[in-house]
Amino acid sequence: MAAKQANKQPEQQSGILINRLNVVGYANVFAASMLPTVAPPIFSLRGSIQKVFFFPPYSLNGGLLRGSTAAHQAKLEELNTSGEITLFGHEFAARMNHTLWIDESFCHHYQPTKKAEQELTRIVNGAIKEAKTALCVGDFKRAEHFSGVAMCADDRRVEPIAIKALIRQVQNDEPGARLMVRLVPAERRKIFDRLLKVYSNLYKG
Repeated sequence: MAAKQANKQPEQQSGILINRLNVVGYANVFAASMLPTVAPPIFSLRGSIQKVFFFPPYSLNGGLLRGSTAAHQAKLEELNTSGEITLFGHEFAARMNHTLWIDESFCHHYQPTKKAEQELTRIVNGAIKEAKTALCVGDFKRAEHFSGVAMCADDRRVEPIAIKALIRQVQNDEPGARLMVRLVPAERRKIFDRLLKVYSNLYKG
């Protein structure tokens, strides 16, 4: 990961005020099948003579960035060239309680966390609805796509995992079905099993 290629600095360990930072990109490169998703921002320090960039993993609490790793311009360009990070080509101000997420068109959104969560929930609900509709008519390719969208946007939701598990059962892909089951937290297995029965009834194949 990019963060492993940078060094801890005393100031980052004690914390840097968010309002001293800009967002320049994120520490990943996503394929279309991985979207939409929340992305970890790469920050730059405003007003520094020698540009410094801060990479995850880090924590953002109380208006402070803590525990990040630092790199200078040369390392940033190296990581970008090697396809380990994504840069926007412009900077914008970092803000407290904001979330960076990338939509299916690879457009980035930097919104108050509550609004970002609402947007992603809307996408998840819409994708699950589309996946269920596709499942009803046996369009597994479409059901797979939309359940994948839902999982990317919120990997805590059980519905898309149940849809994928059912598809694998119907296709006699037992290893794939078992893999889906393993994705479900133990405390949500009862919900998963109930949904699997519901979706089995939806599919008329």
